[in-house]
Amino acid sequence: MVKKTTPLVLAALLLGFQSKAQNPNVLLIVADDLGLGDVGAYGNDFGLTPHLDTLASQGLLMRNGYATSATSTPSRYGIFTGMYPWTNPMAHILAGNDPLIIAPDLPTMPKMFQEAGYATSAVGK
Repeated sequence: MVKKTTPLVLAALLLGFQSKAQNPNVLLIVADDLGLGDVGAYGNDFGLTPHLDTLASQGLLMRNGYATSATSTPSRYGIFTGMYPWTNPMAHILAGNDPLIIAPDLPTMPKMFQEAGYATSAVGK
């Protein structure tokens, strides 16, 4: 059975940075096959990433990150639920028309942000 009360450490950390006047903007970019050294703000000197570099220069750079899986669906499952993907047998690479694998009542990072007063959105996969 999937444990439904697992805390989302990343969201808790980000929410801990709130100022009393205004919540900071939070942008989480989840990209396949993008490494730390692929963005100029993190030291890439072989390709240009000016828009990402501008975003990075105006915010907080995080230099430690860990993936729960080497493939897309399980990694996304881990990021958004805070749970290891192997705890859900459906968290494997899925086709675009497969059913949802995150139950609507499961706590997720976006829901935690919404409860803290943020507007959330997702673009892409």
